[in-house]
Amino acid sequence: MTKATRRLGVLALGKFKLGYIFSAPGLLAGPLYSYTEYGGLPQKSAPKTLVLYKILTAAAFFSVHDVTGHVFPLHKNGDLGFVESTLFLQRIVYLWISSFVARMNYYWLWSLSEGLCNAAGLGRDARGHWDAISDYSFLTLELSTNMIHFTRNWNKTTSAWLKRLVYYRFSHMRTALTFLVSALWHGPHPGIFIGFSAWAVVVSANRKVAKLDLHSRLPSARWRFLHTFMSWLTTQLAVGFILTTIHLQGVERILVFWSSMYYSLPLGALLCLLLPV
Repeated sequence: MTKATRRLGVLALGKFKLGYIFSAPGLLAGPLYSYTEYGGLPQKSAPKTLVLYKILTAAAFFSVHDVTGHVFPLHKNGDLGFVESTLFLQRIVYLWISSFVARMNYYWLWSLSEGLCNAAGLGRDARGHWDAISDYSFLTLELSTNMIHFTRNWNKTTSAWLKRLVYYRFSHMRTALTFLVSALWHGPHPGIFIGFSAWAVVVSANRKVAKLDLHSRLPSARWRFLHTFMSWLTTQLAVGFILTTIHLQGVERILVFWSSMYYSLPLGALLCLLLPV
């Protein structure tokens, strides 16, 4: 166990145990926090303006998703009629837009639960900032240029929990085992297992490609900018591919979607894993 894991360990549940087990964030959408952090709950909550800001942010994300989610439903990527009536480029653009809209549903839930935690006095770090149990940063996620960076910042408190629970406890196949536990935790649907398996392969492939250090080898700023842009675009589409797979759930619709994309993500990731680096 790491020092951080030992610090968060629980030897005996104290008087806060029922409050911790049945706290609203734990029962709903997070964020996750340790019993040690909950036991040290301060008496003073976050400033009302900060809590209001996070609630209004949640309302904004919810409104965007509520208005546009019906126009760009994510499940349409797996509809055979849609696939047969559109060109490949149209399907790529739709995948990008619909997956972006779908992520709004996560952002509003995380913003709301974070605001509620702050109102209860949870989430203040040693610097006095109220972001210790934040699950996301919108710009960090949407501007990510590789899947490793995106994965680390997606649902951050759950990601940190999975690292403590699984990743740091193994020396081999750590990525695969971590995603397996995450899939089991999310639910027993085929789409979840297929999607999280693809996610694990993509992250592993990303580590291989990162070893090439292509960005620093490019001859000019123009080429480096182009590389950054293409890395961002590839990350956006990879996220869309994985998120759509998870949400479609059924194997038949997933196969329709994957074939419409010519199996580009899993095949590309597997090819990257074969790189001699």
